[in-house]
Amino acid sequence: MEIIGLAIGAFVIWIIYKFIKYKFRSSVFEVGLKRQLSFGKNLKDGLEKELNDLNSHLPKKLNPQTTLTLVKKMLSLQEKMTDENIAEIYGNFVSLYICENSTPPYNVYPNLTDKKVIMHVNNMCFKEVNGYFVLDNYEFGKLLNTVYGDVIVGEVKWVKEGDKYLNTRFVYILFSYEGGIKNGKPHGFGIERGYEDNKLGYEGEWKDGKRHGHGKDIGLFYRTGYWSEGEWKDDKQWNITNYDKDGKVHSKVENGNVKDLENGEIQK
Repeated sequence: MEIIGLAIGAFVIWIIYKFIKYKFRSSVFEVGLKRQLSFGKNLKDGLEKELNDLNSHLPKKLNPQTTLTLVKKMLSLQEKMTDENIAEIYGNFVSLYICENSTPPYNVYPNLTDKKVIMHVNNMCFKEVNGYFVLDNYEFGKLLNTVYGDVIVGEVKWVKEGDKYLNTRFVYILFSYEGGIKNGKPHGFGIERGYEDNKLGYEGEWKDGKRHGHGKDIGLFYRTGYWSEGEWKDDKQWNITNYDKDGKVHSKVENGNVKDLENGEIQK
């Protein structure tokens, strides 16, 4: 019993150590940006100064276009966040996805690439409590969209490649997915493709396994050239423009209602 107690105690101490180390790392980058703002720089100039300084010390340099993508993402948050809130988001992002598991401020994690950083920028999503936002962490990976029994009304389930569930009789794989994952479901930004033909179906934002946010869908109509782009809400087209094979608008969805442009009618 004493050995078990010591093992549990050691594990708890390790968890606390990892948390303190993470908070210390993120606070270094957060404080750095806040310092730039206190010097009178605007958010754009402050971000560029901090990222250029970070990049100059990284053993593995990031492409300037990558850091510019991160700056643009941070600036877009000004619509709903204060600069102080953005500084915290920035600190957490750099700590998690550029300097993961390293001692501050400049060690880089081994698998850092421009592609991965941009993917993490695209996947960035948030939790909001009383008007204050924090980074909603996720993992990146691949999933398969399956259905058990009838393709139309059967049970739909997301599973990882190699899952034993795939060996079950009457389980069909419909789509493959690559992108952000949370609790075993698509979350953040990701791309869905046909499993058999690998053709693009949907590329955009997800939430808890459902299309939610901005995206582009050519999966339903790709054989005829029709495609849709706009905002999804809980897997439903919400504010969407539908295009024909010549790129002309043929219908729209406004607040969940279909609008026939030829007749000017809205179908609820």
